[in-house]
Amino acid sequence: MAEKVPEMYNYCIVLWAILGVLGACGVSRNPEYVEKEKEKMNQSKPNQINETEDFLAEPEPIGFLEGLKTWRFLHIGLMIYTGLFYGVYLAGVYKTTAQDFISDKALTTAGALGSLCNGGSRILWASLYDHYGFKKVYFTLLCIQLVVSSTIFYLKMQPTLYTIWVGLSFLCEGGHFSLFPTLTCRIFGMTNGG
Repeated sequence: MAEKVPEMYNYCIVLWAILGVLGACGVSRNPEYVEKEKEKMNQSKPNQINETEDFLAEPEPIGFLEGLKTWRFLHIGLMIYTGLFYGVYLAGVYKTTAQDFISDKALTTAGALGSLCNGGSRILWASLYDHYGFKKVYFTLLCIQLVVSSTIFYLKMQPTLYTIWVGLSFLCEGGHFSLFPTLTCRIFGMTNGG
């Protein structure tokens, strides 16, 4: 039974990668709302379009229960669930996965580095989001997480690399908690998303 764990782990990684990439490609603001805002801005200032105002424009408010029924909410929920699955899973098993090959001290160091990466990376991911937008940053995060999650099982006998990989895993987990609140605020508005 235990021999099947690596095989099942690889199947979960492939499924997660497919769902994550498909989800990241589909995120966008409501096109009708964006078009209305551009028309309003063109009417008030026909020769001047200010991209900052368009970015900061508040989406039309919708009720809380209405928001839960939208496909965007379900889409974002599925993205964060599939994206966080690996990080939450690893937080529970990173020690038991390598305890036969790596000393307890090295595993404790890996956990400490991971928690620093988780908390510290949130500023990094938020800054990248401000400069490059959600899709590029989230796609980068998913690529890092895909490489790390598909190779960490094979590095469990290398204390240094395993520690770095645990840190990178938690770095990606921190990215999810940094990117998604901003995304929901941008899509649903400050009242409902923030």
